[in-house]
Amino acid sequence: MENNINQKMINANSVFDHGFLSGKSLYLYCFGQIPSANYINNIDGEKAFEAIKTTFGHLIKSVHGYRYYDSKKKRYVFDETFMVMQNGCLIEFDKDYCEIFHNGEQDNFITECTGLMKKFKERQRRKPLEINLISRGRNGLELKQLEVKRTKLDLDLFYDDDFKPVSDTI
Repeated sequence: MENNINQKMINANSVFDHGFLSGKSLYLYCFGQIPSANYINNIDGEKAFEAIKTTFGHLIKSVHGYRYYDSKKKRYVFDETFMVMQNGCLIEFDKDYCEIFHNGEQDNFITECTGLMKKFKERQRRKPLEINLISRGRNGLELKQLEVKRTKLDLDLFYDDDFKPVSDTI
């Protein structure tokens, strides 16, 4: 009788991304299979993380987080965070999204998480005028916002009186 042993090896270095961790690779490393994924964006990731931690704390195996220090706010800022769950799920949070990796057998859990996340949808605020500069960041190309400040222009200083109706039209 012949013994066939199939062994799959995952290099631990593949779990690390050019940022912190790769959610898909971490799932493969922890659970030994390729995940399905559910993605929820435009949320407050930090508040959603706290809500999931409170609601499903009994299912959490481990939490892995990356924080960076913001010298303007004088504190560490919430960034990439991963929760490895006992039910075969891995949840990735960032500042504005959540991604749930799973094997397709946790529909109720995913539905509950999605319902919980809806409470933390970020309202789209009217942003000030801005120009974005493309720059190289730790996750590849990123947009850096440059605010455009409106200037008050006194037309009387630079133009004759007959230009005011034209300016109003413009």
